Amino acid sequence: MSGKDLEIQCEDLSSARWTEILPSMKQYGVIRLDDCGLTNAMCANISSVLQANASLTELSLPNNELKDEGAQLVLQGLQNPACKIQKLR
Repeated sequence: MSGKDLEIQCEDLSSARWTEILPSMKQYGVIRLDDCGLTNAMCANISSVLQANASLTELSLPNNELKDEGAQLVLQGLQNPACKIQKLR
């Protein structure tokens, strides 16, 4: 497992900032995005990361007020057999 953590708190992520961090998300073992104003498009990206990152074991998305579509997108990633998440918040 990777020992790397990505933690972003209380930041309304712009599309440019999201595009900047997205490629590196595939290398983290823990991703915490607290109160980041996640959009449905960002949730689709997170779903892809869940399917592509075998070292990701913890995902935390508190205080993001995900809409139904965004939550469904994350759920699709979690249900993928390649997803190794052990802890979800």
